[in-house]
Amino acid sequence: MTTSSATSRALALGLVVLLSSSCQTLQDVAKALDLSPPTAELTSASLADLSLDGVTVLMQVAVTNTYGVDLPLAGIDYGVDVLGRPVVSGEVPTSSTLAAGATQTISVPAKLDFMHLLDLVSGLSAGDVVPWTAQLGVRVDAPGLGPVTLPLQASGELPVPAVPRLSMPSIEWTELSFTEARATLELDIFNLNSFPLDLDASALALSLAGTRVADASVSAGRLAQQDTTTLAVPISFKPSDLGFALLSVLQGQAADYALTGKLSADTPFGALAFPIDATGRTTLLR
Repeated sequence: MTTSSATSRALALGLVVLLSSSCQTLQDVAKALDLSPPTAELTSASLADLSLDGVTVLMQVAVTNTYGVDLPLAGIDYGVDVLGRPVVSGEVPTSSTLAAGATQTISVPAKLDFMHLLDLVSGLSAGDVVPWTAQLGVRVDAPGLGPVTLPLQASGELPVPAVPRLSMPSIEWTELSFTEARATLELDIFNLNSFPLDLDASALALSLAGTRVADASVSAGRLAQQDTTTLAVPISFKPSDLGFALLSVLQGQAADYALTGKLSADTPFGALAFPIDATGRTTLLR
């Protein structure tokens, strides 16, 4: 904005104040003087801080002061709906002032708790991907217009993650003696989510009959949505380090197992870490 333009608009605003004592309202005067109101624009809406507990809907709002004088910014109100149900609302308070002709971008974070969503929204289940919408109101104190709320809307999708389900139907021994044990685990991973998971390489602790025997290395790979992937996972350990009692169990036909640890994965919505604590009974094959 040039100096002459800014001066002209400042003089116009001065006229608004002088004329406000007449029969015209401030709004009528501002309209007559062609004082454009301030503007607000949604520049982005994304998800942040995704975890199994919740997610943040992060919206960026750019507010532009179209006046030739500073503009007080009063705050931004917001409300977020999921599947048409209001789930969170709040305010981003501000005490800032926009300089004449300036634009300021303000972050509006709306934190959603998944347990709260599951309790509140009918028909919502862990593993779903659901639409969300947000209504925002940018509040300014505009000269010549008074308090003004500039409405905005945002929308998108968010996941409600579910921990993949693991099971181990069998262990096939390729070598089993008191000094050396080698086997291949048949590991089934069921992705309960309506979105794919790109697994990072990780290790799960394997226990048999209550004794930890080895780490099961899960290789990186993609788990399709709502699908089961079967992995062949090699393990090796020395039964002699664990005692004769366990060797007797390993030589049987079945054993109780536990798999514990963490599976890390990338998703279309951000990275996630899934805690794993799977137990059951597995068949021992030779």
